[in-house]
Order: sequence, then C-alpha cells, then structure tokens
Amino acid sequence: MTLPANGYLYTFTLTCNEDAIEELSVVLREVAESLKITDTAPPVESEDIDPLAVHNSALGFSFTPPEGWIPRPANAAVFFKYSNFEAQRFVNILRIEGPPATAEQIRGEILSEGSVESDGFVNVDEVRSYWCKRKASTGGKELLIYQVTIPDPGGGAFIATFTSMSSDFDSAMVQFSEVVETIRISR
Repeated sequence: MTLPANGYLYTFTLTCNEDAIEELSVVLREVAESLKITDTAPPVESEDIDPLAVHNSALGFSFTPPEGWIPRPANAAVFFKYSNFEAQRFVNILRIEGPPATAEQIRGEILSEGSVESDGFVNVDEVRSYWCKRKASTGGKELLIYQVTIPDPGGGAFIATFTSMSSDFDSAMVQFSEVVETIRISR
C-alpha cells in the first residue's frame, strides 16, 4: 500500500504466509489509514543547510546520500544505510562508543586488526579523520571497501563504510568522496 503525503510516497509492505494475507492486509490497511503524516521539520533558515540531507539529531550526525540511492532498514548499530542496487554501491554509517581518540590513534587500532590496502587522513567537517581502503569478496565477486572513521570529540567515533564492485571502484570513489564532503557532526 502506498500513501502520498507532503510530496513523498510512503510505502507499507506486508510479508506473511499466504493463508494469513487476507486477514493481515485488512489490519495493514486499518493501520495505514489511521496514520497522520505531518511535516514536523523546522523551517530552514540557512542557505547552508541541504534540504536533501538526512539527520540523526540524537547522535548529532547528518549527510546527503547520493541522488537515487534508497534508504535500507537500519539497526541499533548502523543508523544510516543507503544502497544503489543497480550500480551495486552501498553506504553504512554507524557509531562506536569509546574514549576520545585522535585520527592517528584510530589508525593504529585499525592497522593492528587486519589488512589495509591503502590509508591516510582527511578532514571531515573540520575534524581530522582516518580513511582506509581494503579488499573483500562475497559470492565470488571482488569488492573494494572505503572506510572513513571520524573521531567524535566527546568520545567514540562515526564510521562511514562505502562498498562497491572492484571493477567500478574508481567511478564509485568520486561519488563516495562527494558524500564524505556532506557529512556534518554537531559538536
């Protein structure tokens, strides 16, 4: 079932056994019809705010996903998850807890845990951050993973992980770099 509201389409999907579909579709319809979708976002007062950015105000993090990418179900660890299945590109963003750490300390920890093909430092929203690139494979397909770890001055860090097919990595990296430039952290 799809409901239009505020210029968006909200889709509700029901997955169940065939024998229960009739009964549960009535329940889904009742729930969907009882929803009141309202625009509760505060008015944008700054030209610097990207209206396409997604925010997690509890964690103080926002970024702008690439055009055409779709949100995927997130979980407690991964709070933003976006995909472009056609291009086989993915981004997951999570937060890890811990004491305050520098980008150099984070690099030392990551290098002690496994193989990294290349790495370095990058400023993300004026925070010195650590990036690394590594290889992986799944289902016989070669992947490249680009990961940016952004220290949170209050402790812990945000980790943005970008994944693409190895054969498409150079093109994907342009898009991934554009996403990293949109990351904003509330301090």
